[in-house]
Amino acid sequence: MLTVNVPLNTMLADLDESLRGLLKDELERHGFEGVDIAFDAPSREWSSQLSKPTVNLFLYDLREAESLRTSEWSRIQREGRTFEGRPPMVMECSYAVTAWTQAVEDEHRLLSQVLAIFFAYPELPKDKLNGRLANGSQAWPIKGRIGQGKGEKSDFWSAVGGQYKGS
Repeated sequence: MLTVNVPLNTMLADLDESLRGLLKDELERHGFEGVDIAFDAPSREWSSQLSKPTVNLFLYDLREAESLRTSEWSRIQREGRTFEGRPPMVMECSYAVTAWTQAVEDEHRLLSQVLAIFFAYPELPKDKLNGRLANGSQAWPIKGRIGQGKGEKSDFWSAVGGQYKGS
């Protein structure tokens, strides 16, 4: 499981593309070429259609990161006028991370490499940020944690209609 804290005003698609870019680049750098990065629910139907190695990051939980909540309003100046804005709500985005290949040993190698990448980058590198996350638009770094499971994994797999798998 991967948990990332992002401001609510950030598009989830921008976070997904940032994670996709980081993983594709780093996996290729470590000899894992041609790996797809997906964000689908890991159901039996979805997995039966895979034709090449795939890392799946399924967003399964969104919660406010209450420890990062601030009460300070921001001041924005436009055309000589000052406006006040509410502070952004920061969300914890939790992803189930799985690897999908033909052989279980290859899945374990791929998943191990993905975990090593996320461990090596506790903050998403600025040059990998996309869309509204890019160009210094964030007031603080986007941090992630691995291994922060929430609840029973068997319940998760039953809910998505998939077969139990290391995640």
